[in-house]
Amino acid sequence: MKNRHELVTTNFGLPFRMVVHTNSTPEDISLHWHKAIEINCMLDWPLSEINVDGKEYQMKTGRIWCANSMEPHYVHALKNDVTRRAVSIILPYDFVKNIFTEIDQGEICLNNFSKLTTKQQKIYQEELFPKFEELFQIVQEPDKFLRLNLYLKTLEIIKLILTNFFKEEKSIRTINDEQAERMNLIRDYVDQHYRAKIQLEDLMPVVHLSRSYLAKVIRNCFNMTLNEYVNLVRSEKVLADLQAGITKQTELAERNGFSGLRSMNRWLEKYYSAGAKELRQNLEQ
Repeated sequence: MKNRHELVTTNFGLPFRMVVHTNSTPEDISLHWHKAIEINCMLDWPLSEINVDGKEYQMKTGRIWCANSMEPHYVHALKNDVTRRAVSIILPYDFVKNIFTEIDQGEICLNNFSKLTTKQQKIYQEELFPKFEELFQIVQEPDKFLRLNLYLKTLEIIKLILTNFFKEEKSIRTINDEQAERMNLIRDYVDQHYRAKIQLEDLMPVVHLSRSYLAKVIRNCFNMTLNEYVNLVRSEKVLADLQAGITKQTELAERNGFSGLRSMNRWLEKYYSAGAKELRQNLEQ
């Protein structure tokens, strides 16, 4: 089963993505990864096989699970059930890093309920799970404070998880450690230099690979070329600027490394199916 990179787009005008699953949502989700932390709560869900970073779990109604940034994961339903309710919160890594700088020093550990402490299990069942139920109801019964309520409730969930389920030590990855390290080096370099022109030659001394092999590694790890990945990061930064209230297109292009408006809007169209003007209008709705 091949890992595929999934672009994380935000919604509801918020700096993260919220997905409410119902009986119209597919029961199976294919293997993928993203530069984001994904937290899922199974409010009413059939027994399913959850695979996160090569570790398999069987979960159903009442369970909450997390895929940390860049951990491949998939869901496969083991039983059919017409009644399905779940909530997924997908938090871009940069958003989490901005509000919790220690995130790169560890990982969220939620998936093995039996290994949680008695105190953690109590918080999991009596505090965390009910907050996801409240989140589901906010979406199902929207009012004029929808965006505000979603934001505040999600922040409550994030704080509760980071306070009680964050482990300041990363586990040994089941995917190739060398591959994971290269992905991190490439990601960090692009995050720091996306405003400049980035070529394979710039990354060669960082990961100590030949040009041709580096191109192959990037294609295998990110399922895209270096140029596509760099412009993906630039597009994510443009979206973040739009959410922060920066709307002048020339400024957006200059701030984020695009050669001009045409180039910026072409890449935004590729990744978000909308140019800067349309994205801004969508955010204002």
